[in-house]
Order: sequence, then structure tokens, then C-alpha cells
Amino acid sequence: MNKKTEAVQGQGEDVAAVSAADNKAKKSCSSLAARRAFIKQAVVGGIAVSSVAWLAKAVVATISENTPDMANLKDNLKQERIMLNKEYAVMSKQEKEELVQIFINSYKEQA
Repeated sequence: MNKKTEAVQGQGEDVAAVSAADNKAKKSCSSLAARRAFIKQAVVGGIAVSSVAWLAKAVVATISENTPDMANLKDNLKQERIMLNKEYAVMSKQEKEELVQIFINSYKEQA
């Protein structure tokens, strides 16, 4: 072999080594890009899920604050009507003492 053919063959091996390194670099770049895309999708998905959960919590809180319990609403209205019909009456000292004594006696009986 002469020197020219050896040089061309040597260059061919160098080119092959460089192209193999380029292919490896391209593969690693594409795998990095794939990883980045996956991580980006995961982060965006996590943000979307947490946003929807926060929004649902806010909607439920708003609805529950604005709607009174219907079971208690009737009782509250009935009690309010009763209280509006009552009149204020001043108790004498003797009536207060009798009422306190009733409370004391009923407490002792229950204990």
C-alpha cells in the first residue's frame, strides 16, 4: 500500500469514529429531549390537577356558604316567629329567686 491509500483509509476510520460519536450524541440529545418533554408534561399535568382541585374546593365552599340547611331553616323561622310574638316582662326579685331555686332543686334531683 502506498501512503495515499493508507492516509485515505486512516481518514475513513477517523470519519467513521466521528460519525459514530455524532450518532451517539444525537441519540443522547434525543433521549434528553424526550426526558425533558416527559418532565414538562408531568409538571403541566400536576399543575392542571392541582388547579382543578383548588377550583372545585372553592366552588363547594361558596355553594355551602350560600345555601342554608333546609332542615334547620323551618325550625329557625318558627323560633323567630315565636320570639317576635313574645313581650319583654320585668321579673321581680322574688320571681328570680323562685326560678333559681327551681333550677337548683332540679339539678340536685338529676345528680
